[in-house]
Amino acid sequence: MKRSRIGIVLLSTSFSFFLLGAAAAWGQGPLAKAPRLLLMPLETHDISDEEARVMVIFLHRALEERGTFEVIDPDEARKALRDREIEELVNQGIGYFQSAKLDRAAQSFNEALNLLEREPVRLTEGQWLVDIHLYLGMIYQNSGFPEQAAEALRRVVEIQPEKRLDPSFFSPEIIEMFNDVQRKILDLPRSSLEISSTPVGAAVYLDGFLEGVTPLRITDLVIGRHYLRLEKEGYRAWTTSLVADWTNPLHFSPTLEAIDRFETALRNGEKLKADFVFLGSLFFTEGEYSIESQLIDVNLQKAYPLPRQASLSPTELATLIAARMEPTQRPSPPPG
Repeated sequence: MKRSRIGIVLLSTSFSFFLLGAAAAWGQGPLAKAPRLLLMPLETHDISDEEARVMVIFLHRALEERGTFEVIDPDEARKALRDREIEELVNQGIGYFQSAKLDRAAQSFNEALNLLEREPVRLTEGQWLVDIHLYLGMIYQNSGFPEQAAEALRRVVEIQPEKRLDPSFFSPEIIEMFNDVQRKILDLPRSSLEISSTPVGAAVYLDGFLEGVTPLRITDLVIGRHYLRLEKEGYRAWTTSLVADWTNPLHFSPTLEAIDRFETALRNGEKLKADFVFLGSLFFTEGEYSIESQLIDVNLQKAYPLPRQASLSPTELATLIAARMEPTQRPSPPPG
């Protein structure tokens, strides 16, 4: 049976009311402030991650309209939880550059590059890599090192081959050098990259930018050095660095390592000071959607599983959640 986009929207709306019922039940508890609820990305089974993301968007909107929860959605959580060290080094380097402290700026940018070389998993934002090499190009050009400047700009073209430099920010000399490097690289043959994974459906990030999901074939990969990262909810991120040339097509087919989703959700909830975490899996079986979910009390470190449901009635689910969240249904916190 063909899946219906309307079906996922209606399901999303219904399940939003399910969490609204839970919110109302919790709102009657002893918390003085609105509890913080972290929405984890839905794990998917025989369904696309995009459809799961649509559902989370509906949940977020419905909960915000209710106003009972302070909602943290997966995109906000990812930004809050990402590695800050690279970002701080990049911002530090930009600050030094703007203060004309070029040596210190170069030191910050190169320190960030060394970290990425040792631990590619730290590259979660492609723009960091672009900014590092653009600023290093300007620093080397201003310091009288044209060969190093051209090499830094070459790295920018490898990452974003169609990039154009803004003449209101970059000097004519840098723009001329960049355009010359770009012409030479774009005249060269391209390489190809095939990525598959077990399980399939992992998001593919090349140099920090989303390219698609596995299985994926990239036929116009610019030759040079690149960083590859695969991500899928419920699995540890897989990363590697690679050097592409036009003589050897590249193939990667990693098996992703499953992680304990409960422990990850609990750890993320603690880091973000959430009171509760919503953790769920979305299924599409024999033409029907279903959700298997649990609500985690971060303070008590306990999960409250809900029956797997194919028919999501907002009223029934809200009643079920309210009953499950009654004090008699929840363990008492430890004394003291």
